[in-house]
Amino acid sequence: MPLKGIPSDKSILKVNKIIEYDEKLLLLDKKSSNLLVFTLNGDFIKIIGVKGDGPEEYKSINDFSVHKNRNEIIILDYESMLFYDLNGNFKKKVYLGSNLYPNSFSILDDNHIAFNVSVNGNENYKILITDIHGNIKGREAKFPESGKYLNFAFTGGMNGDGLDTYYNAPTSSLVYKIIPPADLSPLYQLNFGANTWPENKKYNHQEFDKEIMGLNVSYLNHSYKITSDWFIFSYTDKNRILYGYYNINNQQVYTSNTIKKSQRLIRFLLPVPIGVDSNNRFINSIEFETFLSFKRNDSSEFMKGLKKFNLDLYSALEKMNYDNSIILTFYQLK
Repeated sequence: MPLKGIPSDKSILKVNKIIEYDEKLLLLDKKSSNLLVFTLNGDFIKIIGVKGDGPEEYKSINDFSVHKNRNEIIILDYESMLFYDLNGNFKKKVYLGSNLYPNSFSILDDNHIAFNVSVNGNENYKILITDIHGNIKGREAKFPESGKYLNFAFTGGMNGDGLDTYYNAPTSSLVYKIIPPADLSPLYQLNFGANTWPENKKYNHQEFDKEIMGLNVSYLNHSYKITSDWFIFSYTDKNRILYGYYNINNQQVYTSNTIKKSQRLIRFLLPVPIGVDSNNRFINSIEFETFLSFKRNDSSEFMKGLKKFNLDLYSALEKMNYDNSIILTFYQLK
């Protein structure tokens, strides 16, 4: 689905996140700090919010979400949450603090929001939980085993898809669900190859950091999307960012390590998705530069495979150019 009618001064550099709600698509472009609204057919409608330093403006957009029970759109700035109605009308700004540097957030329930933060100062925590008014309700998150806290200096983080919120520690391949206000419940144990860091060593950070420097270990990143059947995640294997697909029904992990070089079409079409639609399909975005890089590297073989795979997608990509071409793909894993 090509995106159409985007004003020239609002060109999309990269689509980072998509939420389908109220029969519309909301798209976040973090590079240009724009939250754009489209019809379900890809026609541009409007921009949400105004960039600036005013009391009703944001300096940049780090993340956004939709509070579906309150029918509100929430934009996350460096220091604040900005609330809008579904028509994009500004409602209020809630100040969070000047030393938190939140980079993502997820709505836990009607009254709790979890933020992935990079605290500036002597305190060392990654999760901050507030109520809808910005009042702090919890820091960190307790791990079920003996209430231990971990050092989150290297990786790990919080990510949500608007329904449930998931968390992983840097040295663990166990994914937790956040239970408000500040508890964790183990959800998925992921194994993505021989280099997966052992779970019984997840508190041994010095050894973990040493193995990372030697490019001897694989570990989870904090990018997830989930449907009723699949949990998709990204992980770093030595020095490569790869993708994993966890089948919830048979508890099997499939990774991009198993995709052969001859199957680059799959690598092109199936990275970690940036959204899930109302038909339980994953959504991905293809920018013109991404398409060009694959086309150059694989020349005619890539285009031949694409033409056989989906003629409509092949035709749409062939028409792409530098004039703000963005195509959304919708797919289900089998």
